[in-house]
Amino acid sequence: LAKMLMGYLPLPAEIDQYLGGMSRYVALAYLVAAIETICAIMVLVGFKARWAALVLIVFVACTIFFVHNFWDMEAAAVASHRMQVLMNVSIMGGLLLIVAGGSGPGSIERRS
Repeated sequence: LAKMLMGYLPLPAEIDQYLGGMSRYVALAYLVAAIETICAIMVLVGFKARWAALVLIVFVACTIFFVHNFWDMEAAAVASHRMQVLMNVSIMGGLLLIVAGGSGPGSIERRS
């Protein structure tokens, strides 16, 4: 992931002093993984589920654009990546349902 991000995302060299020797892109990968995990837990327990689902929609859309860009691939990889894109689009549809309807009756927000 870190090598893939190097081509798309220029990060300033000034942040190196705060990372303690870690690569900028490895730190970014950890940050993205933490955001994804925290938002998934928020959707699971129903705490601010609409906002967390919205963040995950943006994450999945970026995954489609940066990772599964089947429109630029050769014939052998197109079918596999197209299937992954369709799976991610269906995940985005489920997340849109959460954004539209909110969390369920057993969520943390709805308990009083």
